[in-house]
Amino acid sequence: MSEQANAIAKKAELQLEFEKVEKSFKLQGIRTLEQILSTGEAKKSEGFDDKYHFAHWWMEQISKQSGACHYCEVQFADIKELIDAKFLRERKTGYGYRGIPPEIDRLDSIAAKNVYSPSNCVLACYYCNNDKSNIYPAKLFKKYLGPARKALVEGLLLELRTENKAA
Repeated sequence: MSEQANAIAKKAELQLEFEKVEKSFKLQGIRTLEQILSTGEAKKSEGFDDKYHFAHWWMEQISKQSGACHYCEVQFADIKELIDAKFLRERKTGYGYRGIPPEIDRLDSIAAKNVYSPSNCVLACYYCNNDKSNIYPAKLFKKYLGPARKALVEGLLLELRTENKAA
């Protein structure tokens, strides 16, 4: 197979993966990757060739992080459960809500010149991404504030599940 044919086949494979992710997000009521790409989260996406490569990175990252926030290590499904039960709140923005879908965070926004690239990005929950902002170095945030956030979420989940059992 020629190099051009390989590139076309790879792009078709990535496009199918992208469509699969989009369908899954729509079924869960999560902003789609297309919506994510059209927001400020992907304005400086020089490190991603196109939306198909971005979708591929996203799926690999979700798997690599075991479906959890890079910083607090809370499962994204647990965050959704707490939001659905009104134990946590989403934040309304001009393009929808922040809270349920994982967000793209740059590990180093200064040295990396504000670029989103596969090697400089992780998936974070809205709450960690919002708190970390560009204020804290990623390693220190994960070491000191991540465990506190995890303890808080675990406490909220315990409260929610205890309340549900009693009902």
